[in-house]
Amino acid sequence: MSQLAWLPELQRWLPHLMRPAARLRDSALAFLAVLWVCTAIGAWRAAVRRQFALHRLLMRFSYAMTFAAVTLRLQIPLGFVLGYPSYSAMSVWLAYTCWIPNVSVVALYSMMAAMRRPISSAAA
Repeated sequence: MSQLAWLPELQRWLPHLMRPAARLRDSALAFLAVLWVCTAIGAWRAAVRRQFALHRLLMRFSYAMTFAAVTLRLQIPLGFVLGYPSYSAMSVWLAYTCWIPNVSVVALYSMMAAMRRPISSAAA
């Protein structure tokens, strides 16, 4: 078997992969993946440096991005209720709504928690 035996299969799927909607969906999920890895590495580095407040914050964001898989699956029935005929039809907006609301909730929670904390005399 030739090492290029997969080439006709790739050529058959290439137009499908390059559709604008597919690119938009894939870019959202790729951005999520990069953010998730960077956040996890940053959280690990903060823990190693004993910056535990930063570690907690970054781990909250990492968990929110990890939970995107669950959020996506919970939103699929909602997409059918809204009238999308198939998963592929709703996948473009699911690629964004599966993780951006989670990260937004963590950001709002973190800002509200920071506002409730008293300002220490060392920071002033």
